[in-house]
Amino acid sequence: MEDVRIADTDGDGSLDLVALLRNLDQLAVALGDGSGAFAAPVTSPVDDATRRFALHDVDGDGAVDLVLTDGDSNALVVQLGLGDGTFAAPTRFDAGGPFEVLVEDLDGDRIPDVLTTNVSTGSVTTLSAGGSIGPDERPSATTRAFGPRSPRPVGEGAAGVG
Repeated sequence: MEDVRIADTDGDGSLDLVALLRNLDQLAVALGDGSGAFAAPVTSPVDDATRRFALHDVDGDGAVDLVLTDGDSNALVVQLGLGDGTFAAPTRFDAGGPFEVLVEDLDGDRIPDVLTTNVSTGSVTTLSAGGSIGPDERPSATTRAFGPRSPRPVGEGAAGVG
């Protein structure tokens, strides 16, 4: 297990466990029952260069979405949550060699933005929601867009955010 997060991925009010199994190139989701116990995990494949992930509602529909970093394609991969503990097919965004990922509202507009560290370039990249879909809109199942990436040099080996 490389990376673990908890969030309510199925909308039942109980926390679920999500883990990146890098050695198996899989993501495992174990639904919580509210008592601290979890169901057997359900796995789905991820790219072999998936490094880290975040869970956040990026499209504003109330379902937790999955945001992964893919080192081979230098992409940020977004899989919209379906509200039942599963995620839609991936959509890729240029992120300049991401390693770590954080999703937060960085500019105070109440729309989530993405921050990545880029080890190979020694930079931090922000991807603001909106872009070609307008400044007050979120990525969605139809638009699936973030604005242009904005890299900022921070020095060699930038690896962590959070």
